[in-house]
Amino acid sequence: MAVKKTQLYASLWASCDKLRGGMDSSEYKDYILTLLFMKYVTDKFKNKGAYEDIKVFDKAHDKDPDPEKRTGCSFDDFIALKGKKNIGEGMDKIIARLADENTDLKDLNITRYIDSTDPEDIQDIYAHIHGGIPAVDIDSLSKYWEVFPSLKAELLTAISDKYYSLNVEHENIRQTIYKNAEFSEYGEKLDEAFAAWKAKEYPALSTLDEDVSARELIVSLAEDILAEFEHLTLIDKYDVYQVLLAYWNEVMNDDVSLIISEPDGYANARATDNIEEEITQGKNKGEMKVTGWEGRLIPKAIVIDTFFREEKNAIEEAENVVAETESQLSDLIESADEESALADVAENGKVKAKDVEAKIEELTQHVETEETIELEILMNQLPMQKKRLQAYLVGHPLCESALTEKGTVTKSSIMLRLFVIRTVESVPESLQDDVNQLRQALDLCGKVSDYNKVVKDLNKALDEKCRARYDSLTDEEILELLVNKKWFDSIFSGIADLYAAISHRLTNRIIELAERYENTLPELDKETNEYETRVKSHLERMGFKW
Repeated sequence: MAVKKTQLYASLWASCDKLRGGMDSSEYKDYILTLLFMKYVTDKFKNKGAYEDIKVFDKAHDKDPDPEKRTGCSFDDFIALKGKKNIGEGMDKIIARLADENTDLKDLNITRYIDSTDPEDIQDIYAHIHGGIPAVDIDSLSKYWEVFPSLKAELLTAISDKYYSLNVEHENIRQTIYKNAEFSEYGEKLDEAFAAWKAKEYPALSTLDEDVSARELIVSLAEDILAEFEHLTLIDKYDVYQVLLAYWNEVMNDDVSLIISEPDGYANARATDNIEEEITQGKNKGEMKVTGWEGRLIPKAIVIDTFFREEKNAIEEAENVVAETESQLSDLIESADEESALADVAENGKVKAKDVEAKIEELTQHVETEETIELEILMNQLPMQKKRLQAYLVGHPLCESALTEKGTVTKSSIMLRLFVIRTVESVPESLQDDVNQLRQALDLCGKVSDYNKVVKDLNKALDEKCRARYDSLTDEEILELLVNKKWFDSIFSGIADLYAAISHRLTNRIIELAERYENTLPELDKETNEYETRVKSHLERMGFKW
């Protein structure tokens, strides 16, 4: 039975993605995917007469008339290269041989996995001496100029057959590219291609049931997305395809499987599940504890963005206040003199409120006034009956400063009053700078703590409201949140990243070339001589002779 290309893609990608781990897919595909592809086709098709889809044979069965081209095109031939110095070149030839023998499978685009290293970036000596950007470097960006012909004219002017000059200042290159009409139109074409694919797939993705095959579904999704992005020349349709497959394997496959296999179907989107972690220490070690929750199908981040934007904004504003206050505290610590009391309690650019309080107490504990003496004598006599206390205060009026709102005096009220006297009202001049700086730090520490509590309370309230909202989700809301905001938005985000990478490559290359040839060698030589003359002049005035 013939193997569909999309089925082959899906099988290959699923196998490779399990091995990829944290490695970036753009790097991974250039190495491991090639090996696994060769292993797959070798195991499936080598010397199998029943299979006519792909021709795979080893070197011993290579019948090419040119002996130099008899490399074979199987995984066995890869293995035979082990230990050889030219292993990379040999692998390229084997893959090229497979591509040559299977021209009917050109849609597989096998050659895109052959040596993807960038060509050598050669410096132009003439341009370094006389100026100008080499035409060979500009022409190497021809795939961009074919799509954005007016952009080339905006950025560059030919000064000869072999060199260009830049029409804009370096700092305006990026802005010029992003404002170009054709550049914007290409982005719109990207949006249109995705919108067309989205419109085509929505009916199927919004009506999943037990009769749907997840395997057939992804094959259909993949074939359609390849077709929709076929006409876009800068973005490789296979990269778009890989965005889809990666998301399918990481997220969407599990979602679809849950919907088509569970009786509740899409109603599973109303369910939430606790997140549990194992306790690793203490008397409850080994037990599980709830650390949070998440929507079974729809992430709570999507529900919050959709229904609780006002509450989320309030939290973000409170977090900004925390960040600003922490920044003020960091600036205060950074500006403190190395010999200051604040620097003494700071560690790695941070301070703890309790350490700051202790330092203030340490510095001011010996400050004495007539009032502090009276208060300390009273504190040693507490507790005291009310009538006796009233009589005592008549004879010692300075102690009235420690009275509470209830008309009593406690050890706590006396300690508070002593703190105010020693750290605010009667600080010796020799300690004022240190104490004031410590008090500022303590005040900022208190604000950070208070604001963090506000953030915590707001998050808790939002968390409770969000979880309760899942129960009341309508069928229409579920489809909007799941299909559009989760699945489609996530896939489009990956595709948009491809476009961003393309624009960054073009922009960075133009900037790199402009900066490389900005100053000619004669200009640099002249500037160097001028600096040399200035240095000699300074040295002569300083009395140096040579």
